[in-house]
Amino acid sequence: MEDKVRQTYSHVAAAVEARLLQCLQDRWDKAVLNSTGEFDTAWRKAA
Repeated sequence: MEDKVRQTYSHVAAAVEARLLQCLQDRWDKAVLNSTGEFDTAWRKAA
């Protein structure tokens, strides 16, 4: 069964991944635009 599912949907995997990444990027951009104040970047220095 798994091979049939993989065979049936493998051609859409790249399109789904691209759409997902674009949606995540859009959400991030919207969040940045709607944020108030400065970002806390102290955690980046500690990493």
